[in-house]
Amino acid sequence: MPETTLVIDAHIHLYPMFDLAQTIMHAQRNMKTADAHAVKIWLLTERADCAVFQRLLTEGRIGGKPLLRTADAEVLLLPDESLYIMAGTQIITREGLELCALATSSRIDDRKMTAAQGIAYLLDRGALVSINWAPGKWWGKRGVVVRELLAQPPPPGVFIGDTAMRPCFWPTPQLMREAVRNGWRIVAGSDPLPFKGEEKSFGRYTFQVTAAWNPQAPLQSLRSALMRPDAILSCRGSRRGAFEFVRRQSQIMREKGKR
Repeated sequence: MPETTLVIDAHIHLYPMFDLAQTIMHAQRNMKTADAHAVKIWLLTERADCAVFQRLLTEGRIGGKPLLRTADAEVLLLPDESLYIMAGTQIITREGLELCALATSSRIDDRKMTAAQGIAYLLDRGALVSINWAPGKWWGKRGVVVRELLAQPPPPGVFIGDTAMRPCFWPTPQLMREAVRNGWRIVAGSDPLPFKGEEKSFGRYTFQVTAAWNPQAPLQSLRSALMRPDAILSCRGSRRGAFEFVRRQSQIMREKGKR
């Protein structure tokens, strides 16, 4: 099977307040590549209080455009855009870290498991997993847990998650740099917030890999592409600037206060 470019946003939230037609339009612009046959993929990371993927399954449409079911129950296809939307969740571990269960319908209740337990549970169910960087969550006691996880060789199917939440002025964290030297690989995602206007961020920060793609088996194609030991995952796009970072952090604090 011929190889093609996969452009992947590994941290996508579809919040109910979003204009989904706008998310598609901006994602198409941001994820555009020189490969005319490139496959675009959204890896959803829905919060525990969100279930938009299930809504899309029921409605069969997104942004006014028809969605097709694929051979995999966890994957929908927007054919006009060559865009695959894959189920997944964001999980808060017992230590307060973020895990992203990617390309899976498996869920874990927040704070039910430790990070190590959650990773093992998700891998047993065929998920891909990212240990997500977030402001403040790799410091202090939580930083000790991250260091312990990243000190081990990366289990097949487990990655470091970097997002546009890490502003452009913020250097690559030391733990991340050390882990990459030890064989860990990074998957990048846009991480849109639950506010109007965040539709513009879809596909802003992604990664790409060249691999074979079978549209009849999208989940297996993705797993094969990312778990190949020689696969090169290249981050692309841009992260947030200083003003955006401060503004968005303020919005996050206000939103958490309302929850």
